[in-house]
Amino acid sequence: MFTPFHLIDFNSKGLYTSKNSQLNRVIDLIEKGSVAWLISPRNYSKKVIINESIAILRKKQPEITVFYIDFFPARSETDFYRLFVKGILETAVEAIPGFLLNGKNFFKKIRPKISITISNKNNVSVHLEESDWSKYKWEIVNLPQKIAAYYNTQLVVCLQELQILLNNKFLTNIFKEIVALWENHTNVSYFLCTTQESLIKNLNNSIYRKDNTVLLQKIPIVELEQYILKKTKKSGRFIKKDTASKLLELMKGYPLYVNLVLEFAFLIGQKEINDEYLDITIKELISIMQDFFKREVEQMSKTQSNLLIAIAKEKNPRLTSTAMMEKYHLGTPRNVIKNKSKLIDEGVLSTINGSTELANPLFEMWLKQTFDF
Repeated sequence: MFTPFHLIDFNSKGLYTSKNSQLNRVIDLIEKGSVAWLISPRNYSKKVIINESIAILRKKQPEITVFYIDFFPARSETDFYRLFVKGILETAVEAIPGFLLNGKNFFKKIRPKISITISNKNNVSVHLEESDWSKYKWEIVNLPQKIAAYYNTQLVVCLQELQILLNNKFLTNIFKEIVALWENHTNVSYFLCTTQESLIKNLNNSIYRKDNTVLLQKIPIVELEQYILKKTKKSGRFIKKDTASKLLELMKGYPLYVNLVLEFAFLIGQKEINDEYLDITIKELISIMQDFFKREVEQMSKTQSNLLIAIAKEKNPRLTSTAMMEKYHLGTPRNVIKNKSKLIDEGVLSTINGSTELANPLFEMWLKQTFDF
């Protein structure tokens, strides 16, 4: 199936340039081999900036291996260790030659029973039998260091969606100990990725400092526009400059949704996108996704869904004002604050420069079209 490009693909190149200060900051942190925080709302291209950095560094150090571990499903300490082992092993088996033969060298107390599945795309999936992983936490969290030392190579470990775990005070205290250990690792860089800066400000200063933190900003619209025009032209497709600007405005500069709209438009055979076809494409996408949007709303409380509608329909609303609470039936100021915090935690809302918006612009457009107040 033809796809002209992927804005947020793992192998994406050229989205960030050497002039981008955030890219250079990430490269510097990787080279230092430190523990660093990468903070941004969801869908802000955290993976892209790390991969761009790795691609540049591999020109000097081709042996660098990067691990991505998604902790969104984690709800307990055991979940954390299980997902950590699984993520490390899956990438190591796939990326490090001979790792399977030498795997036993990295475990002393643990004897994990592992089954491996290789997909049609040669992706490796590791299945672990249930175990009380917390018994072996220090052996588990030291695993990257052991691998780096054994192969005399550099590793970059990216822990994604940590906000779920950091919302748990007990797990936060354990995590402090783990991060303190990682600070002493050599040839391993750790990127701790979360959507909420507020959660890590409560950690002690040795773990969270300005000099080890990147607050990832949206890619400038001008740069995204140039990237879109360049990539579409290279693929033999065409989008008008004004249409690209309109797309970026409607999708609020989120690469994920810009990519989704463009892929959908091109995949159904269109070679040129103008404003009219862009509107048709977005309308069709919203129609396809409306059942999902309905389920999202149905699973929320009435005051939560009303809060989303208010944010979607109003420009910079004062949500706790009497007029706004009465118009949208938001409940009390306490309800508003509680619901807003919960929806940010769940990634439904994002806070950008002090203002709050929906993290999915297509969902926002559907809410505007569907609900009247």
